[in-house]
Amino acid sequence: MVLDCRHPETLADFWAVALGYRIARVEGAFVVLLPQEKGEPALILQRVPEDKIGKNRMHIDIEVNDVEASAATLVGHGARRLSERPVEELGVRWITLADPEGNEFDLTMSAEDH
Repeated sequence: MVLDCRHPETLADFWAVALGYRIARVEGAFVVLLPQEKGEPALILQRVPEDKIGKNRMHIDIEVNDVEASAATLVGHGARRLSERPVEELGVRWITLADPEGNEFDLTMSAEDH
């Protein structure tokens, strides 16, 4: 997965916390984040000159044990909450947030687990 951003070095710290990944490499316009365990996709942050404009056409869903607690943690790391309350649909509960540059993502969990 590749995420365009203005400041990949700054966003790397945020996404490392959000995904539980580690910063593996910084090279030129790229920062590579890798999962702690094999089998999960890498996240590459790619520097671009323009700011994000408009809604993402694709976003990341991060499965968590508690959407409210995880949202509070990520807001403390610079995320902005876009959903006032969690949404429940199709057996899934989620909260939509934006990273420090405005890229949307969801924290999700099974609706049965709350």
